[in-house]
Order: sequence, then C-alpha cells, then structure tokens
Amino acid sequence: MESDRTTRYTGSGIRLGSAEWCGDCKSQAPVFKRAVEKYAPKGVVFIAPTRFYTDDHAAEKTEVDKVWQEFYAGTQPVSVPISDAAMVRYGVSATPTFTFIDRKGMVRLYAPTRLTEERLSAAIDDLLAH
Repeated sequence: MESDRTTRYTGSGIRLGSAEWCGDCKSQAPVFKRAVEKYAPKGVVFIAPTRFYTDDHAAEKTEVDKVWQEFYAGTQPVSVPISDAAMVRYGVSATPTFTFIDRKGMVRLYAPTRLTEERLSAAIDDLLAH
C-alpha cells in the first residue's frame, strides 16, 4: 500500500500539485519560489506532490529531480513526494493545483490553476489569518 507522506505536515500549508512535464507548472515556478522565500520563515509549509505518469519510475524520478533543480532551485525546504495518494487526497485535477490547508487541517482554498503573485500572497495571508 502506498504511503501518503504528506500527512506528516500539520499547520498552515500550501500544496502545489505539479508534474515534471507541465509547462504551466514551470511558468509558475518564479511566483512559487518567491512565496516560499516570503512565507516559509513565517511557518507556512510548502510541499509539491506529484505522481508517476509512466511505468518507468526510476527514469521519471530522475526527471522530476532534474526539473525541480532547474525550475525550483532554492525553494528549500520544499518536499516533493511522488505519491498518487497525495494527488488524490488533495484533489489535484489539473496542473498546477494549489491547495491551501489551515492549521486545523481544513482546506481553505482549492485553486486548480496558475496564480499571480498577488493572488497567491492574498490567499496565503488569508490562510495565516485563520
């Protein structure tokens, strides 16, 4: 049975569902990186779950790592679990998908689309207010 490694994260969190082949996800990277830099020091947890899209898991994991380093370098600590369960649990229906989860574990906002820096910041500020 596949483990959902995202369950260990508690508190305010942002989940960015993505895929290594997703052009919209890659174009979202600069905004995501700035959000991590701004909000991680305030206790916001960012994770970026993805899933396997092919049967060659080793090659795909290598590609995920390569894309993460190329487009998201410097966004540490951001976990990038490869988990079908995480993608299903947080309702990833498109890439990118943002899921904003409050301190009680409740989904506050679900956004299956790219977000501007202003909209992402406003959503995180709202999350922190609850």
